[in-house]
Amino acid sequence: MKIDRARAQKAFADYAAHYNAADAKVKLKIDHTYRVAALCARIAQSLALPPEDVDLAWLSGILHDVGRFEQLRRYNTFIDAQSVSHAALSVAVLFDDGRIRDYLDDAGADALLRTTVEWHSAFRLPEALDDRTRLFCQILRDADKIDILRVNVETPMEEIYNVSTAALRRSPVTPAVLDAFLDAVFSHAEGPVSVKTRLGVEKPEEFAAILDIYNRYPICELTIHPRVMRQLYRGQADRAAFAASLPGCRMPVCYNGDVTTAADLHTLEAQYPQLSGIMVGRGIIADPALFREARGGAPAAREELRGYLDDLYHGYSELFGSAGCAVSRMKGHWFYLIHKFEGAEKLEKQLRKAREPWEYEVVVNQIFTLPFRP
Repeated sequence: MKIDRARAQKAFADYAAHYNAADAKVKLKIDHTYRVAALCARIAQSLALPPEDVDLAWLSGILHDVGRFEQLRRYNTFIDAQSVSHAALSVAVLFDDGRIRDYLDDAGADALLRTTVEWHSAFRLPEALDDRTRLFCQILRDADKIDILRVNVETPMEEIYNVSTAALRRSPVTPAVLDAFLDAVFSHAEGPVSVKTRLGVEKPEEFAAILDIYNRYPICELTIHPRVMRQLYRGQADRAAFAASLPGCRMPVCYNGDVTTAADLHTLEAQYPQLSGIMVGRGIIADPALFREARGGAPAAREELRGYLDDLYHGYSELFGSAGCAVSRMKGHWFYLIHKFEGAEKLEKQLRKAREPWEYEVVVNQIFTLPFRP
């Protein structure tokens, strides 16, 4: 089957021209369509598919989101849950309304294209698909998600979803989605899988339903940070809620949250002897010798800290191939370490402003001349 790319692209452009291209959301979907089509072709080529199948994959990218324009016109949103399934609307526009013939005359690939468009945004594909149809579905789904990731990184949430970034982050993952996600993970996992979790999105009482799902899977270790998502790192970790959750856990449990001193480690070990471990994050950045101190060792000395930070800086430079990138990473460490130097407020401001490696190195040299608090 021969696909005329110029004809298909013109058919899409003519269809999209019925909508206001000056609208940022319409333009977003037009540009997204062309990028997804190009990605579909690249993926198909990487799989060494014959040229006609590369063209077919490209066409699936051109077709996949035609329903988005009607969705936006009717409901002024791209959120399916607040309107209709955009994939189903795409199928209706193309196959129920017969617009697929604007793109190609041959109906031989209609069944494959219909299925590919219909399932491109579903959480998972039906088990009964034949191998060829599944392949084209996977090509389109991968291409679509690659560009969606780019869009979500580069485009404000307000322009895409008519919702603030804060509101989107507060939106919970439903138990059904979490269950399906874990089912997919454990169905393909070739080794042990651990999970790190918070107590919920809005309130700790959400954790009972979440834990019920975790308990259905052979999680090798569950790390619990006893805050809810909307707190970020504000307030205190809710150790009472953590303690209340422990009896219901059927897997080994690791604690995480607000562990900043050796005393914190000892207290947790005494209170919860059944723990499989204690995870330390920000605390170990702020005090790299924390674990040694917990075993009765000495705090980090000035020279030791300097060597540690220099090794880290050079390691980042080598890893990223850029000392400039290393400077950005090191600022995150200094945010937690600057308190160890008396009178460092002015130099801290200079450190935050540093862009070039030499600027960073000059400021760090000056910081290490200040009185040091072990």
